Amino acid sequence: MGEGILIAGGGLAAQRAAETLRNKGYTGRVRMVGAEAHLPYDRPPLSKAVLTDPGAEAAVGFRAPDWYAERDIEVLAGVAVTGMDVDARKVALANGEELAYEQLLIATGSSPRRLPLLERFTNVSVLRTLDDALLLRAVLGQARRLVIVGAGFIGQEAAVAATAAGVDVTLVEAAQSPMEMLLGPSVGAWFAGLHESRGARLILGAQVTAAEGDERVRSLTLDDGTRLECDHVLLG
Repeated sequence: MGEGILIAGGGLAAQRAAETLRNKGYTGRVRMVGAEAHLPYDRPPLSKAVLTDPGAEAAVGFRAPDWYAERDIEVLAGVAVTGMDVDARKVALANGEELAYEQLLIATGSSPRRLPLLERFTNVSVLRTLDDALLLRAVLGQARRLVIVGAGFIGQEAAVAATAAGVDVTLVEAAQSPMEMLLGPSVGAWFAGLHESRGARLILGAQVTAAEGDERVRSLTLDDGTRLECDHVLLG
């Protein structure tokens, strides 16, 4: 058997590509290499059902484990592709190994945006992976004050889950209304009113300029001098 097609990535694009190859009759070797330890799964539920429903993560997988074996699709989970040698047709893995390929599909997706001034704190998280969602769900069961930086889809959906869990939520957004650039000020204002009606606090037109704490951030300072005490910070 040749080296076939190697898919770097373990998300929706990677899974659908592998599935399409088999559906279209490709019989060569197909391998998927993903940094996460999970089989490909659906991401939208991470900021919704997974945050509020213990056990919801069991239903997020695109396909059952047996599905991959039945179609002879090899899944190497829990190891990231860190580099590639196009001339030699090889990729380097985080564990030091190399994999050869005949054709390579890069489907690694994007990375969440982070704030450098919050990098050193242990109670600052993002929400992109299943593990991120499970961590945040545990946080919502313990934290009293959550600050969410960013009022995009992820930030707002996490705010809904957090307020439903009884957490004191503050959303900090640089624009004058949530998703203003995408949906306009009128719809953005509607979203703002919705969250406020559910008990969340929105601070609009503001940015985080400083953070205080030791290993854990205890408070954030905004560019207008407002100080927000917090138990956890989500970058959304």
